Amino acid sequence: MRSMRRACGVAWAALGLVVACGGSSHTGAASDASTPDATSRDTGARADAGNPGTHHDAGRSHDAGAAHDASAGDVGVLADSGRADGGGLDGASDAHQADAHTDAHTPVDAGEPANTCTNYCTDILANCTGTSAQFPDLASCMAVCANYPTGLVVAPTGQDSLACRLYYANLAKTQPDVCPNAGPTGGDLSPTGTGSCGEPCAAFCAVALVTCANKPNAYASLAACMAECAMFPADTAPYGIDDSSNDDMGCRFTELSIAAENAVEATSHCTLIRFTSAVCTM
Repeated sequence: MRSMRRACGVAWAALGLVVACGGSSHTGAASDASTPDATSRDTGARADAGNPGTHHDAGRSHDAGAAHDASAGDVGVLADSGRADGGGLDGASDAHQADAHTDAHTPVDAGEPANTCTNYCTDILANCTGTSAQFPDLASCMAVCANYPTGLVVAPTGQDSLACRLYYANLAKTQPDVCPNAGPTGGDLSPTGTGSCGEPCAAFCAVALVTCANKPNAYASLAACMAECAMFPADTAPYGIDDSSNDDMGCRFTELSIAAENAVEATSHCTLIRFTSAVCTM
């Protein structure tokens, strides 16, 4: 009798285990059916999109993907909106960078230095020496340069400007014959002509009216200076600072360059730049 009860207990226990397992299995399946695995929605369902059996899951995956894409799109729109009008900061920064990129690449020669008198005088004093020298010293160069119009960096040649002279001062490192173009005359031999860097008389009078103002025998006006300059005899050779005695335009540029050094030199040399110069006579 006891052995029968034991056998029944084992049987009932086994039956309960089966029922329990079956119930658990059923419940798990229902759970799985009602809440598809996220990974299945994202990957399996998309892979089986053409399978009628997975149409429902694929639809859910599509909805979830659409929501995700829409959300990402919104974020992208906001990010783009911030760049376009977020106080103008990003736009201004981009414009500044573009402007900086343009400025760095506009010189005619990639090795051309910045458009300043310091760079100009450094180059012309280093590259134009001996008979090609255009100034007696740095002080003279800086004083004369201060009167040059700044000019355009892009295609600078042909202008009476710092940009034009700087271009040739830099080029003179390998082509010293262009030194007169970089100098105060701008490269022309005649006062009424137009050199590689503009008209000589315009450059001459711009410096003379400032350097010799209130000095003995100073020009009364720009018109008076331009009229007298046009009468200077033309140079017979490219200009150099050693032209100090010829009765020509170059000699008067030399005297003006010396006068520009300081007030003492201006007092003694401004009278020598005139048509009736005491030194430019030969």
